Amino acid sequence: MSKTELCDAKRGPRIIEFPAVPTVRQNVTGDGNVVAGRDVNIRVRRNSRRAAFPRPAGTVCDDPRKVAYLQYLAKRYNQFRAWDAKRKGEEFKGGFIHGKYAQKIKYAIRTTPLDQFERGVEFLQTRILNTFIGRKMNARGQRAFSSFDEFDGEGDMSEPAFD
Repeated sequence: MSKTELCDAKRGPRIIEFPAVPTVRQNVTGDGNVVAGRDVNIRVRRNSRRAAFPRPAGTVCDDPRKVAYLQYLAKRYNQFRAWDAKRKGEEFKGGFIHGKYAQKIKYAIRTTPLDQFERGVEFLQTRILNTFIGRKMNARGQRAFSSFDEFDGEGDMSEPAFD
């Protein structure tokens, strides 16, 4: 093989197959330069799956409908706060309610004990009704959120109708 052919072969793209992980392919190309080297190590890390969230006994996780309702109320609060921030021309960052919930109830939504469920619902509903849109809807006799008895797994996330 001539020196020109060797340089052309080194410039071409390479596919390296790893026997330990046969589904991973790595293309190695240069920027028009030829690199000759020894002991080249390429480390391939597999994407690790996130560990499944453990379901503590005696929490709302025992009743999927209860945990879904708490999450629905948190989303509804974030929805109302986002509308209020947009009205004021401010930026809204979600996640605030989860921190306040944990601060007040002393548990995250998914780890709330069953005996604290009503307290958590009351906290989130009060926060929703204390938003600008929640106060407006309450004054007009409109419902700001679905009750737990009416909750079907999704709840009412429609926008309020304002004049």
